[in-house]
Amino acid sequence: MQNLFYRFLPERLLFLGADLAAAHFLVHRGAKVKFIGDDTWFKQDKKRRYKLPGVRVPGMYIEAIDASGTELLFEGFDNLYDLKHVRMLRLAGCKYIDDWTLGRIGSIFGDSLQMLDLSGCHRISAKGLRGLHSLKKLTYLRLEGLDHVENLAKSVLLLEETIPGLTVLGVNFEKSLENVEKQTKLLENDRVLIDAKGKNFLYNFLQKNFCYIRPTARFRKKNFVLDLANSSPIY
Repeated sequence: MQNLFYRFLPERLLFLGADLAAAHFLVHRGAKVKFIGDDTWFKQDKKRRYKLPGVRVPGMYIEAIDASGTELLFEGFDNLYDLKHVRMLRLAGCKYIDDWTLGRIGSIFGDSLQMLDLSGCHRISAKGLRGLHSLKKLTYLRLEGLDHVENLAKSVLLLEETIPGLTVLGVNFEKSLENVEKQTKLLENDRVLIDAKGKNFLYNFLQKNFCYIRPTARFRKKNFVLDLANSSPIY
């Protein structure tokens, strides 16, 4: 049912045009939109009502979208494909924004987007940020509240190299550097083993608590086997 709520309706596009159709889609779901040449943010009132033209209006182009805190899904971006003038997109706190969505954002807004806010989008990963490399005009990227994302700082630096003039806000580079230094010191220990997923294990801990089976990085402890390649017990 949720996917149906965000589905693309061709008749809405034909009747209203790309920008007004997208505006109705977004505002109806709790977002705010702003058009070029108009300082008004169109949004719902306290009774969930809003005022947008119900017919096609030439020259109405969306330049800013604030969908912060909404439940916008990957499928919902089908309704935004023909927007050519969007310069700002805020998705802070959107719980369903993930790596797949970042790739779609990159493909839709590659020639126009200048400001993007992904703060608090906890489903995205450092790898997913690569999907933004096609945002040629991106000037500001906000990533607050994502310190838990592994290798975030590294991906940000690579993204800044790919997009000239990009400034990324909200990333704690000092903390990331500390984590790298800790990881480096840990790997200097000869008794540290690394599994296929890059996770670390102390050899003396494994030797003490597990019985080595065969040279395939598998260890047995009582009633289960620890497979280092998969980093999970096999019962």
